[in-house]
Amino acid sequence: MPKAGFSCRFLLATIITIGTLFPIDGHAGPDWQCGVAANHDIAKSVQSDQADRNWHEISQVDIHRVDQLTASDLPDVTFRLADVEFVPEYQDLALNWLQTTSRESDKALLLLDDPDFLGRRPAWITSRPSGGLGGDNSVPWSQRLLLAGLVMALPQTGSDVGSLMDAEDTAIRQRAGIWSIRDTRHAYFVTASTEWDGAPPSGIPSVEDAIGRFVVVDGVVRSVEHQEWRSYLNFGDNWRSDFTIALDDAVRRSIAGGDNFEKVMDRWSGRKVRVRGIIESRGGPYVSLENPDWLCVQPE
Repeated sequence: MPKAGFSCRFLLATIITIGTLFPIDGHAGPDWQCGVAANHDIAKSVQSDQADRNWHEISQVDIHRVDQLTASDLPDVTFRLADVEFVPEYQDLALNWLQTTSRESDKALLLLDDPDFLGRRPAWITSRPSGGLGGDNSVPWSQRLLLAGLVMALPQTGSDVGSLMDAEDTAIRQRAGIWSIRDTRHAYFVTASTEWDGAPPSGIPSVEDAIGRFVVVDGVVRSVEHQEWRSYLNFGDNWRSDFTIALDDAVRRSIAGGDNFEKVMDRWSGRKVRVRGIIESRGGPYVSLENPDWLCVQPE
C-alpha cells in the first residue's frame, strides 16, 4: 500500500581468473524469473530481435572510460557495455579489467539503434577464443564483469537478462567484489526481511539502512495489494513501516503480460523477490519500480 509522504579491492589477477573458479551459470542459487523475460511471448520476441542483429568483427577496443568505448573497426560509433552499471568503489579495478581484456577483443554486438544522451550505444563484446584471461571468452564482457563482482546488473536494453542475473547471483552468493561490502552505510546488497529461509540473514544489512541509495534488495513477499493504477508488494505485517515495492500500471502489465497482472502477482505471496532501485522513505523503506527487468521472482 502507499505510504505517507550509487554509493575494497582485490588483486587484478584474482579478479581476472575468477570466471574459472565459479561456474558462469550460477545454478546453485534460485533461477530468478526477471521482468518481461518471465513472459514467454515477450522473451521470444526479444531473442528474435537480437538474432536479427549482426556481430561486428573488431581488432581491439579502445577504453576511454569504463563507460565510453570505441573501436577503429566501428568508426563514428561510441558504445558502452550493455545492461551493467559501474559503481564508484570499483571503477578503477573495472577499468584495469577492461584495459587488459580489450587486447583480446573479438566481436561486438550493438543492441540498440539509438544512442543515449551521451551518444553511446549499448553493446555486448566478446574476446578471442585464444585469450588467456581466464573464463569462457565467448561470454560477453558484461556477464564476466558481473561474475567478478565488478559491476551491478542494470537491464535497460530489453534484452533477455537471465544469464546476467545468474552471473550476478553467483557473485552475490560468493561475496565477490562489490558484494563483499556489508557495512550498513555502503552495502549494495540488503535484505527486506528478518526471515531468510527461516533464519536471520547473516551479515546482510537491512533495507532500512539503505534509504537514499541504489541497492539490490532481497526479501519474501508477505502480501500483495492492487489499486486502480498501482500494485504493492508488502514485506512485513505493517505496510506503514515495512518495506514496500510499488509497481505502476504500465510496469505491472508489462511484467504480467497484460490484464492478467492480478492473477500473476497474487502468486508471488510467500516467494522470494529481488528488486533494484533507489530506496525512498515513505513511512518505511519504499521503492518505485522503474523497469520491469529490475524485479526478479523466485520460481514456484
